Amino acid sequence: MNRLISRTIACAALGLAAFSAQADVTALTLTSQGQQTFTYGGVLGWVFKPTQNITVTRLGQWDFNDDGLESRAVVSLFDSGFNLLTATNVGAGTAGTLVGHYRYADTASVTLTAGQTYYVSSQFNGKVMRTDYADYAYTTAAEIDLLGGAFADSGGIPKQTYTSFPDLVRVAYGGANFQFTDGGTRLPEPGTLALAAFALLGSFAARRRRG
Repeated sequence: MNRLISRTIACAALGLAAFSAQADVTALTLTSQGQQTFTYGGVLGWVFKPTQNITVTRLGQWDFNDDGLESRAVVSLFDSGFNLLTATNVGAGTAGTLVGHYRYADTASVTLTAGQTYYVSSQFNGKVMRTDYADYAYTTAAEIDLLGGAFADSGGIPKQTYTSFPDLVRVAYGGANFQFTDGGTRLPEPGTLALAAFALLGSFAARRRRG
C-alpha cells in the first residue's frame, strides 16, 4: 500500500510539473484599475529585462473597461537595438482573448535572454494609461524586471521615455503586454498543491474503504 501511495504521489507531481511548464505567465498584471486615461495614436509600451530566459507566446493590448478595443492594435517586441523580434495584430472589439484587462493574440514565439533589454509596444488608436495614474497598481511576474515606459511620436520605433522623462522609471504605459512560458521552472501555486494533496488523500481513503 505504501508503494502505491508513493507511485500515486509521484505521478501527481509529474502532472503538476507538466501543467506548470505549459501554463502562460502574464508579464504585467493590473491589481487595481483607475479611470484616468488619454488617447494616443502612436506607439506606447515599456522597457524590461527578463531575469531568466523566457519564451514569449502571446502579445496583448490593454482594454479599458474590458468591453472591447476601440481599434486594432499592432503589438510588437523589439530588442535593445530596436530590431523587431515578433509582432501580432489584436483585433478591434472583443476579438482578442481577455485576461486581466488585456486582450491577447498568439504571436510567433521568441525566446528572450536573461539580463538583456527589450521593448514591448503597441500602435493603437484609443484609450491608454500610465501605471502611475491615480488608483492604478500593478505587479510584474518574478521573471520580469520593468525598467520604464517607452514611446514613439508616430508609427516609428520606440524610444526610452526615461531619457526624456526621468520620473517614469518603473512606470509602464498601459497599452502593450505579453505572456510567456519560463521553461517549467515556476512551481505550481500553493493552492494547486493543496488541492492535489486533498485529491490524493481522498483517493487513498476510497481505496482503503474498498479494501
